[in-house]
Amino acid sequence: MIEPGLVRNIQYQGNVVTSPRVIASAISIKQGDTLKTGTLAKTMSDIYATGLFKNVNIEFDSAGTVRSWLKKKSSGGPDSDYATMSTTSARVCAAGL
Repeated sequence: MIEPGLVRNIQYQGNVVTSPRVIASAISIKQGDTLKTGTLAKTMSDIYATGLFKNVNIEFDSAGTVRSWLKKKSSGGPDSDYATMSTTSARVCAAGL
């Protein structure tokens, strides 16, 4: 179970293909929100629903940072591009949902 917490930071790192704005507009969690049970699972679902990523892992740490590791689907280009989104307290892996 994830403890509620304030989302203090959202960061995108390592994503050279998909605009951070595209990812941010697809998810419902925003900086300043209170993380609640089910929020990370919904965020993961929202990211998958874009159809852009084949693997999504999300972590919420005690500092209020949500991190998402997103592996892009292959589209004739490199298949190893990752994006990292940061915000505080349990780890959620796509395989565990």
